[in-house]
Amino acid sequence: MNKKTKVFLLCALGAFYLSLHLLKVQFTPFFIFGMYSKKVENKEFYTAYELEINNKLIYPYKLGKEKAELAIGPLNYYLGHLKNQGEDPVEKFVLSKRPHWEQNEWYRTIAKSVFTNSTKLEDFPLWYKRIMEGLLGYQINKIVVYSARLKYVDFGIEKVSREKVLTIE
Repeated sequence: MNKKTKVFLLCALGAFYLSLHLLKVQFTPFFIFGMYSKKVENKEFYTAYELEINNKLIYPYKLGKEKAELAIGPLNYYLGHLKNQGEDPVEKFVLSKRPHWEQNEWYRTIAKSVFTNSTKLEDFPLWYKRIMEGLLGYQINKIVVYSARLKYVDFGIEKVSREKVLTIE
């Protein structure tokens, strides 16, 4: 390949990438400056979950990182669905970025198998109970999930409020 061909290919690739960027199509994670353009600000309050399992209070992050992620990730996703009246929060985010996709037949077909609808949510409590039994290694009769509102004070954490958000029996 001679120098002229290499320069042409490089210019064509640059023009292709620039046109995708102008169309706001995320082609690669590189050079999408919107990812890095906003300063992460400190919040006054943070939210953490507390689990009361068989009348014993458990703090998920004391289970270890992997178990905590398995305990909190699906729970957070489910509670997001409930907050959105059964609508998948990820789908809501995608459609906020690309609202015209909702009219696309291909998108609707894919969305049925990718996003969680409200009828699938009915299976979550029993599934979550089984997952937690596997994580903790004992049978669970009842799970009560609390959302604790926390804030940093001096060199510690202070619990400001606590609200029951879910009960699974």
